[in-house]
Amino acid sequence: MSDLDIFVSRTDLDRILHDFAIHRDLRGALQVREGYELYDPTQVPSELTKRNDVSLAFLFPNSQVLPVPVHKETIMPRFMGWMHVRPGHLVERDGKRILLMTSIQAEDRQELPFRPATWLRALKKKLGESAIRFGTNGVNVVHGDSAVYKDIGYSETALQLYREGVIWKQFIVDNVEFFPSD
Repeated sequence: MSDLDIFVSRTDLDRILHDFAIHRDLRGALQVREGYELYDPTQVPSELTKRNDVSLAFLFPNSQVLPVPVHKETIMPRFMGWMHVRPGHLVERDGKRILLMTSIQAEDRQELPFRPATWLRALKKKLGESAIRFGTNGVNVVHGDSAVYKDIGYSETALQLYREGVIWKQFIVDNVEFFPSD
């Protein structure tokens, strides 16, 4: 299992997924309401960025044969080796602007001819060399506890939003707020 947790704008995420999809020859599916819709992550702006009704996105090899029809009864994302993307985004809650964390997860499975977790680890390393800074602190605003998270990263856009007063959180109703370690 591999994961990539980052604070990024939707535009940043679109660029990251675009480059990754081209490099690994991937296509995608969006989880919308109770079903799936196929989408092309190499198109910019992508459907992931343009729509507000997407709860999850998935990436998988272009060569993978999909069942027909594609819907929740025929698709098992984790079993099929799909990379799971929970896109973060800006929200407003109680007069505060909050940037929610983007999380990408993947798992290598012996029976699959591709290695999504290995690919994701390579992406994380590449992003750490260029577009993403890793290292955040988290503070529980209710209890005061704090921790350092070396594996949670952020983009320059997210940093600018933070400097403008935007709060970073993993989930909307989370007690932990994150900030850059630098």
